[in-house]
Amino acid sequence: MIEYLGWIANAWEELPEELISKSFKTCGITTATDGSEDDQIHCFKPEGEIPTGLDTLRKERNENIFRND
Repeated sequence: MIEYLGWIANAWEELPEELISKSFKTCGITTATDGSEDDQIHCFKPEGEIPTGLDTLRKERNENIFRND
Protein backbone atom coordinates (compact mmCIF):
# COMPACT_ATOMS: atom_id res chain seq x y z
CA MET A 1 0.00 0.00 0.00
CA ILE A 2 2.84 2.42 0.83
CA GLU A 3 4.26 1.82 -2.63
CA TYR A 4 0.95 2.76 -4.26
CA LEU A 5 0.69 5.91 -2.18
CA GLY A 6 4.20 6.83 -3.31
CA TRP A 7 3.16 6.44 -6.94
CA ILE A 8 0.13 8.66 -6.37
CA ALA A 9 2.18 11.31 -4.57
CA ASN A 10 4.81 11.31 -7.32
CA ALA A 11 2.17 11.57 -10.04
CA TRP A 12 0.46 14.43 -8.18
CA GLU A 13 3.75 16.33 -7.96
CA GLU A 14 4.21 16.02 -11.72
CA LEU A 15 0.92 17.75 -12.52
CA PRO A 16 1.07 21.43 -13.40
CA GLU A 17 -0.37 23.66 -10.67
CA GLU A 18 -2.68 25.30 -13.23
CA LEU A 19 -4.23 21.92 -14.09
CA ILE A 20 -4.92 21.16 -10.44
CA SER A 21 -6.43 24.59 -9.87
CA LYS A 22 -8.66 24.25 -12.94
CA SER A 23 -9.85 20.81 -11.86
CA PHE A 24 -11.02 22.19 -8.52
CA LYS A 25 -12.89 24.98 -10.31
CA THR A 26 -14.63 22.66 -12.77
CA CYS A 27 -15.80 20.53 -9.85
CA GLY A 28 -17.19 23.61 -8.11
CA ILE A 29 -14.87 23.22 -5.12
CA THR A 30 -13.07 26.56 -5.41
CA THR A 31 -15.44 28.67 -7.47
CA ALA A 32 -16.23 32.18 -6.28
CA THR A 33 -19.13 32.28 -3.83
CA ASP A 34 -20.66 35.27 -5.61
CA GLY A 35 -21.58 33.06 -8.58
CA SER A 36 -19.22 34.74 -11.03
CA GLU A 37 -17.52 31.41 -11.84
CA ASP A 38 -20.54 29.09 -11.78
CA ASP A 39 -20.33 28.68 -15.56
CA GLN A 40 -17.02 26.83 -15.05
CA ILE A 41 -18.68 23.93 -13.18
CA HIS A 42 -18.42 21.03 -15.64
CA CYS A 43 -21.53 19.05 -14.70
CA PHE A 44 -23.70 22.17 -15.23
CA LYS A 45 -22.60 22.65 -18.85
CA PRO A 46 -25.19 21.84 -21.57
CA GLU A 47 -23.40 18.55 -22.30
CA GLY A 48 -22.84 17.83 -18.60
CA GLU A 49 -24.64 15.45 -16.26
CA ILE A 50 -26.88 18.20 -14.78
CA PRO A 51 -27.50 20.71 -17.58
CA THR A 52 -30.21 22.51 -15.58
CA GLY A 53 -28.01 22.74 -12.49
CA LEU A 54 -26.64 26.20 -13.26
CA ASP A 55 -30.12 27.70 -13.42
CA THR A 56 -31.10 25.91 -10.21
CA LEU A 57 -27.98 27.10 -8.41
CA ARG A 58 -28.54 30.71 -9.49
CA LYS A 59 -32.19 30.58 -8.45
CA GLU A 60 -31.32 29.19 -5.01
CA ARG A 61 -28.55 31.74 -4.55
CA ASN A 62 -30.91 34.60 -5.41
CA GLU A 63 -33.60 33.29 -3.08
CA ASN A 64 -31.09 32.99 -0.24
CA ILE A 65 -29.75 36.50 -0.85
CA PHE A 66 -33.25 37.96 -0.62
CA ARG A 67 -34.09 35.80 2.40
CA ASN A 68 -30.99 36.98 4.26
CA ASP A 69 -31.46 40.69 3.52
